[in-house]
Amino acid sequence: MSTVTTTSGQLQGVDLGDLRRFAGIRYAEAPTGERRFRAPVRHRGTGPVDATMFGPTAWQPTSGLELMLGGRAEPRSEDCLRLNVWTPGPDTARRPVMVWIHGGAFMTGSGSSPLYDGAALARRGDVVVVTINYRLGALGFLALDHLDAGFAGSGNSGILDQLAALEWVHENIEAFGGDPTNVTIFGESAGAMSVCTLLALAGDGRLFQRAVAQSGGAVSASTSDIAAAETDAVFAEVGVTTVDELVRVDAERLTAAAEAVRGRRPMVLDRVTAASEVGPNLLSFQPVVDGVVLTAPPLDRIAAGAAAGVTVLAGANADEWNLFDPTRKPIAASRLVERLERVAGSGRGVDPFVAAYGIEPDADGNVPRSVQSSVMTDLVFRVPASRVLEAARAGGRPGYKYHFSWASPVAGGILGSCHALELPFVFGTLEAEGLRGFVGDAAPVELSERMQDAWLHFARHGTPTADPDAWPEYDPDERAVHDFGATDNLHRHPLAERTEVWHGLL
Repeated sequence: MSTVTTTSGQLQGVDLGDLRRFAGIRYAEAPTGERRFRAPVRHRGTGPVDATMFGPTAWQPTSGLELMLGGRAEPRSEDCLRLNVWTPGPDTARRPVMVWIHGGAFMTGSGSSPLYDGAALARRGDVVVVTINYRLGALGFLALDHLDAGFAGSGNSGILDQLAALEWVHENIEAFGGDPTNVTIFGESAGAMSVCTLLALAGDGRLFQRAVAQSGGAVSASTSDIAAAETDAVFAEVGVTTVDELVRVDAERLTAAAEAVRGRRPMVLDRVTAASEVGPNLLSFQPVVDGVVLTAPPLDRIAAGAAAGVTVLAGANADEWNLFDPTRKPIAASRLVERLERVAGSGRGVDPFVAAYGIEPDADGNVPRSVQSSVMTDLVFRVPASRVLEAARAGGRPGYKYHFSWASPVAGGILGSCHALELPFVFGTLEAEGLRGFVGDAAPVELSERMQDAWLHFARHGTPTADPDAWPEYDPDERAVHDFGATDNLHRHPLAERTEVWHGLL
């Protein structure tokens, strides 16, 4: 049994042959009682700590999607501010450090999911891998400042948790054989949106020097008005009128109330009333521009130089939206056009979208479902990835873009290259329990190795490859994108017409 001395105590971990794993490490005190809805308080310990088992997950509703992605039923608790470390050895090697922030729409997920097991990455790249939990849903992102000034910043509690975890890593990771001056944060979906928010808040290069945003950009931050409306809806659902009452509400009941509020919100494009609201309305219970923690939209802060100390790698999958709408049924062209009219606004019209996406109704007035998937993939994932890279470049730091195009053969190929499909390739967990129903029986291991090598090279050197001609920096003129598919390819100006129609909207 391995032992490491940290600010959280003397951690007793598990030997995994050539690796050591330390799990369930408390990086902050339980945010319960008077600490609920407030910034995390650093945990300090001195005695021996059993770090052989993963800690509880944040309170969250049961998610069929998480189960599909290899998740498992885990104990839930407000005492969830824990992290996990995989290391080749607690020594003086000062290895690159990779800190994973899980996705799940800011409502679900866990750093201890088998999908995110850090062992394969740690072994292949001789790096230290860290995964974290943070508060989710109403417990992590309920903005209360319009009701009680004493809770200013509560709408970003989950992001403050992530910052507290990074502070813990900065202070302790050297004891695990890691280099606190060479830290890469990476995340997917809401985890990628978190990465972009962290770029806006702490992109000076002290806590992390590289960032990878997989299928999520810097457009997901609510305005204070939208966040306040969600908060009021939660109060009504729970049946309380004051913050003091809400602090005493059972966590399970509060989680159910937040899920009910989220479930009553219409589809992303149906709830957009103006082009300027597209970004802020992607999700419920997400980071909020509150003027306290987040003083401006993340994309604006990044473009103004807030992330000048960090190099960024960002990208998306070819058919992201297929995961959320896995059907081949055609869709009424008029329905899709109506949604696009609301996105484009009265000043632009939809003709450019109709041309770019080939919205040609058949005899029944329908278009293939794949057309809607392309629109939503671009709106929510692909174009925002480009925008964060453009903002980072404007703020003084170049970055790199990737595209993932390998398609799952499951269910006759209906998923395509859908949202989250790249995850087991990045982590090398293709054989994880439950994932066969997602990636199939013969997912290409060599593709996983190619992706891992790129992520690991980026973590170690700040570039995804040693050959700048094979994968050059991303810039708005060339738009060089490295494609991970059956083979690796470099594309310039991919899907150019589809990208241009979003200019000025995202």
